[in-house]
Amino acid sequence: MPPRLPHPRLPALTSTLLFRPTLTTTLNATPLLARLASGKSAATKEKEAAARKKKKSRPTFRQFDLRDMDQYSLVEAVRYLRAFEAGQDPATVKYDLAVKIKTNRSGPVVKSMIKLPVPVRSDTRICVIAKDKVAQKAREAGAVIAGYEEVIQDILNEKIDFDLCIAHDAVAADFAKKVGRILGPRGLMPNVKMGTIVKDPAAAISDLTGKSEFKERLGVVRLPIGQLGFSEEQLAANIKAFMAVLKKELKRLSYQSEKSVYEVVLSSTHGPGLSLNGDLRPAEEVKAEALAKLEAEAGQQEAVAA
Repeated sequence: MPPRLPHPRLPALTSTLLFRPTLTTTLNATPLLARLASGKSAATKEKEAAARKKKKSRPTFRQFDLRDMDQYSLVEAVRYLRAFEAGQDPATVKYDLAVKIKTNRSGPVVKSMIKLPVPVRSDTRICVIAKDKVAQKAREAGAVIAGYEEVIQDILNEKIDFDLCIAHDAVAADFAKKVGRILGPRGLMPNVKMGTIVKDPAAAISDLTGKSEFKERLGVVRLPIGQLGFSEEQLAANIKAFMAVLKKELKRLSYQSEKSVYEVVLSSTHGPGLSLNGDLRPAEEVKAEALAKLEAEAGQQEAVAA
């Protein structure tokens, strides 16, 4: 009679050298337990992995069809946003503009500065990297932090209490070697193109005061464009100036990568983002001056008829 084999689904009985009976499992339950723990089937995991891979391999950032979206004139958007900001302190509320760029993921990014026609009040803290008399003059010009060795040590300790960094050209190269890896990822590293590596930091402070920096991130350029108390005309002037500078920067980079403005969105500190259609006023709205003129003409016609 042939020997009985152990059932494949049951543990097999074996013996050690000391003839002490032990149980060993012939099945590997690890994959099964992992699937049960995650609550997802293998097919679901494969689909999710494929979706993540497809998203990473997409050459451009995703853009929604503007024909399926509600768009507003500047006046309409401001009215809605002011309603959302009712009861808020006007001094703490700002309008922000987000410009979505049609661009490749791997292309160059836009980065520049602008001085808006109607300045947006900001408490920008300026740091100047310089030595001796140059640092002293920078403090007198309005820098909240100025110096060299002590400032570098604070940055290495990640004590960064400033919004804008200006470097004297005599120490810029050495400064970059020491703290570039810290300030670079934060967007605070001085560079010649942005006008933050200069011969005269004191003069640069007065020139850069009131300027706003903007940078493209994930296909979007953002900029504070006004305060809650700004009129529609003041906002329109700032938006027009900003768009002119932005389009100039996009054109400058066109030889490296195709870039163009896709959508402009206005939002406020506590309000939603509203897509702008490029008009100042709604198409059906009649200006007060035009309405008064129409009423006067109607009155004259009635007088003639009488």
